[in-house]
Amino acid sequence: MKKLLLLIFLGMLASCGSRERRADENRIIIDVESEAKPRIEIVKVVPLEYNDSCVIDRYSRLTGNDSCWFVYSYKTVTVFDKAGKHLHTIDAIGKAENEFLQVGDVSVSPHENILWINDQQSKKLLKFDETGKCTEVQKYSKYYYDFEIIGDRIFGDIFVNSDSPYSLVVMDKRHRIQKEEINKVRLERTIDMSSYNKFSWQNETLYYVPSFSNCIYRIEKDGAKLAYRFDFGDHWADSVFVKDQLGSKSLSEFRKRLDREKKLYFLGFNRNTRFLNLYFWMNKCPHNLFYDLETGKQYLNVSEEESGKNGALDEPVWLVEDDLFVTMVDAYKIASEPIYADIRAKYDIGEDSNPVIICYKIKG
Repeated sequence: MKKLLLLIFLGMLASCGSRERRADENRIIIDVESEAKPRIEIVKVVPLEYNDSCVIDRYSRLTGNDSCWFVYSYKTVTVFDKAGKHLHTIDAIGKAENEFLQVGDVSVSPHENILWINDQQSKKLLKFDETGKCTEVQKYSKYYYDFEIIGDRIFGDIFVNSDSPYSLVVMDKRHRIQKEEINKVRLERTIDMSSYNKFSWQNETLYYVPSFSNCIYRIEKDGAKLAYRFDFGDHWADSVFVKDQLGSKSLSEFRKRLDREKKLYFLGFNRNTRFLNLYFWMNKCPHNLFYDLETGKQYLNVSEEESGKNGALDEPVWLVEDDLFVTMVDAYKIASEPIYADIRAKYDIGEDSNPVIICYKIKG
């Protein structure tokens, strides 16, 4: 009997140890003060066509699929082919059924030019075809900061000040909730410290970053599965710190406290075939960190100024294409910074031109 109990006890210990190891497999320790600098090889440069009907706002965001680039700001979505030629602009501003008041976020089908716009003010999703015509409108009841559509499922990131204790909601096409998951840091007021997406594609895989979280989740058909958990050490502004500081202080005071204590705020995540990319704010400036999945080496670029003196590395990564990271650089940086001299001369980029898309790979 004693031997049997001992075997059961050892089995329980082995089971616990196995669970701990499995949970720890997702953990990656991040050195936010790494002195190893990334080197890049620019593989493709795409100047976006400029004309009177497609003037790109400086604070625009970028997404894309197999055949098009989609550049979107608060009021418009401008569509270009992969060579940068302007195709059409969606700017249906208004209160009619097939119009929107704002572009809160967009979702693009990977293999066909179907675009969804999230109008957070009007609480509706609008579907546009490859010509820019609105073909479908869906209304919803909750506020979603970001969303993605996969097949017959809608995945929504719930605002941090909503009543829901969850961060992610899974719905059908009629916006009927199928599942809510991932406990969130709930705040009494909306805070928007970045303009970067909660969802990011890595080829055919979709990842999700909850607000104020150091975890990355892989989206599957009916929910989310933990993919990575980043250990930033003492630099991480955890949920206790965030709730304590935001409960009594203004947003500007909160940012000053983050900088003063060298706490970081996670802005975005991407992954290509070899590297993870983490974009975060710390000590008054953005950081672009690249983690080599094969070797475990880390390369860090710190953008001390907005000038872009480190080139494409000073910009956030917007999406990936196989082994490439894709960013978008404002024309005034291309026109003024020495590092862009070759691009400026080759493509005749001036300060009034539209942004330039740069696709690069990390060389270590």
